[in-house]
Amino acid sequence: KNFRAPTFNDLYWADSFAKGNPDLSPEKAYSSEMGFVYLPFNNVNILNAELTVFANYIKDLILWQPVGSIWTPLNLKENFARGIELNIKGLLSVKSLIFNYKLSYSYTKSTIEKIGENESESILHNQIPYIPYHNVNLNLSGRYKGFSVSCFQNYTGKVYTDLTNLRTLEAYLLGNMSIAYEFNLANVQVSTFFKINNIWNTNYQTVYLYPNPLRNYQLGLKMKF
Repeated sequence: KNFRAPTFNDLYWADSFAKGNPDLSPEKAYSSEMGFVYLPFNNVNILNAELTVFANYIKDLILWQPVGSIWTPLNLKENFARGIELNIKGLLSVKSLIFNYKLSYSYTKSTIEKIGENESESILHNQIPYIPYHNVNLNLSGRYKGFSVSCFQNYTGKVYTDLTNLRTLEAYLLGNMSIAYEFNLANVQVSTFFKINNIWNTNYQTVYLYPNPLRNYQLGLKMKF
């Protein structure tokens, strides 16, 4: 059993775009999960797989939603979230070459199970806004002496942006890549890096009407004395 009180921002935030709600009730949640671990190679990290099944029942879920043009937090009477999480990771090494990988997948169904007096029955059993049914992450990284390369790939499924589930943000694929080199210069540890963010130049939004940057680049130098 879990308890979460509204934050100060939930209660009293005030600006041109959002307003807190001093009448919020605290969240009360009942959670359960069951996990399975698969390690086919004893004492070797080549493969490590974990599967988790979860279920969360939440009363008075605090959820920020637009009311007209102003965002404000509301309590949802009863919410039931359930799903699975799968994580597969491993490490391979040959002399100075080290390779890591991690693949994760989650399926989440989070629905409104009971409504308040002033809420429409049309939202009953709808998916909670901004929670995708499907989410996949893939991380690959390699290191050889001072050189390192890492790649990140994410798939985020379609999400609904309001309680009616009538408006959606489409699924998107997002990729990032970075190359780095670390070396010592006298007594100074130097790290240089080059990053490409949003490799596929994906046009996507994580919040309705707020587009994220297209492909962009970063070049950096860090020095530790």
